[in-house]
Amino acid sequence: MSRQSEITPEGLKKLEEEIEYLTTVRRREVSERIREARDFGDISENAEYDDAKNEQAQIEQQIALLEERLRRSTVVEEGGGKSGEVEFGFSNDAERAQQVRQRAEKDLAEATDTMDR
Repeated sequence: MSRQSEITPEGLKKLEEEIEYLTTVRRREVSERIREARDFGDISENAEYDDAKNEQAQIEQQIALLEERLRRSTVVEEGGGKSGEVEFGFSNDAERAQQVRQRAEKDLAEATDTMDR
């Protein structure tokens, strides 16, 4: 998954916010669930502990996926091209930026949905 991708400034902000949320709020919540589950006693037969550890693994996987996505993203400014310049497959800069935004948001939504299952 070393393919470079383009992202709009808005998409970049959403991606960074999602990473921040997962690394601060969600990690803390799951860590607290693990601590509480340990207090129940023997963790070898503790469903609460197993569930919390599985959730922790999913969150860490999602963070890694989003951080990789961030590392391989290039920010594309809307209207950044020369006036009248047309790229293959796009009729204008606005159309290109819209498609980049939609693709970035779809990728982010898919990554989030995958981790929620």
